[in-house]
Amino acid sequence: MEEKLHKLRNWISHGSMQQFFTEVSPKLLALGYETDLVGGKLSIFRVEKQGGILGIGAKKVRTAVLETTRQGDDIEIDSTTVDPAIVDVILGFMHAH
Repeated sequence: MEEKLHKLRNWISHGSMQQFFTEVSPKLLALGYETDLVGGKLSIFRVEKQGGILGIGAKKVRTAVLETTRQGDDIEIDSTTVDPAIVDVILGFMHAH
């Protein structure tokens, strides 16, 4: 897993956090994820609907699956929120790129 996170950090470091956000956000949205970029912090959330009947009245629940922060040249990934599945998805984008 650490090797995958290292690859992810390297990819993010090749541009600004805004560039990375712009590249991965639409692709993740198509897979049912949401992204937020606030300052130098990018958060990726898995979105699930809970409750309701046939989707009516369902509540949208966002669960953080990756949070990464850029400060200068340093890229930090919050290890408490990392979902290995999302790392694999994003690295798949990198190979397709």
